[in-house]
Amino acid sequence: MSLRVLKLDKGKRQVRSEQVLFMRQFGRLRDVVVSPSGDIYLCTSNRDWHPKSNPEFYDDMDFSDHGDRIIRIHKAGNDLEKSLPEEVQKSLPESLKNLASKEDGNTNGVVLYEKYCTVCHKSDGSGNQSMFPPITSSTTVADKGKLIDIMLNGLSGPITVKGNEYNQDMPSFRFLTDDEIADLLTYVRRSFGNQRSPIKVDEVGALRRNSNLN
Repeated sequence: MSLRVLKLDKGKRQVRSEQVLFMRQFGRLRDVVVSPSGDIYLCTSNRDWHPKSNPEFYDDMDFSDHGDRIIRIHKAGNDLEKSLPEEVQKSLPESLKNLASKEDGNTNGVVLYEKYCTVCHKSDGSGNQSMFPPITSSTTVADKGKLIDIMLNGLSGPITVKGNEYNQDMPSFRFLTDDEIADLLTYVRRSFGNQRSPIKVDEVGALRRNSNLN
């Protein structure tokens, strides 16, 4: 649903910053390639299972006239650069706006969840049958240490959740700051029927340091 531009450190081993472009502008962005001339090409994928399983992301988009497409981004003048901030971000889906209004200071957690998690786990935490597990009333979510570890190190291989087997890799979100991970996981632990205590920033930091040592 967006194009992510990551800035790496000099050794190209750690992500130093991230810029999110075209959030919910073109639907699902499926792939990106860079040509020898430096032009960037994006292709959309709005006619597969994803729109059917996640209609809340497409409620204000009309694909009837153009369907999927290939989008070319090429070097332009300063005028285009100045106009991008107005086009980068669209508002949260209505379902997440309602959640954000109830979060009492943790709106950042809602935004981060929408940004990184809803594409697989959906805005209501129900997941996608046979592909992505639900996080509603989840024993994994209840385990602070395990939940933080998954966020920092990712998850790979088959797992069984509520009697169903899933085998889709989850990437590491180590590039997020300790504060961001704490906000995101606190939102997850307080929502979707979990009703668990918040995640503290120092808990994330301690597990990150231990993971780095290992």
